[in-house]
Amino acid sequence: MASAQGEYVMEKIMGHTPDVNLDIYPNCVFTMNEVAHVGYTEEELKEKGIAYKASKFMFAANGKALSLGEGEGIIKILAGEEDKKVLGVHILGPHANDLIAEGTLAIANGLDIYSIMRTIHAHPTLSEAFFEATLGLEDKAIHIAPPRKRR
Repeated sequence: MASAQGEYVMEKIMGHTPDVNLDIYPNCVFTMNEVAHVGYTEEELKEKGIAYKASKFMFAANGKALSLGEGEGIIKILAGEEDKKVLGVHILGPHANDLIAEGTLAIANGLDIYSIMRTIHAHPTLSEAFFEATLGLEDKAIHIAPPRKRR
């Protein structure tokens, strides 16, 4: 965010009109596990009276996450109930701070979930978890996380 703000200020100083929306930016926490989000939360959508659908996908059902030994975590996508536009993305898990870029791109450009669903995601990658969370909004997710073992 800081570098985007710096570029915005420099363009303004130079008399240009910046082509960036500073209202849509990824929030990243560099911890283990990583946490990232962009756009609205469910609470904000409820407060605003915006009808939405939510889908969650567990990293435990993603082959790449499992091969990295990082099967803990989740991706949640919120989309408008009628227009299916991506409204919010929340990620807790491996490389969340890298994966949030796809959600930021979708929100900043007003993309709907079908734009993501039509995009081929390389296999095996963590980005497939984002894809699967999107598929879940239409009840089309391919992989399902195995039941958790009780300790």
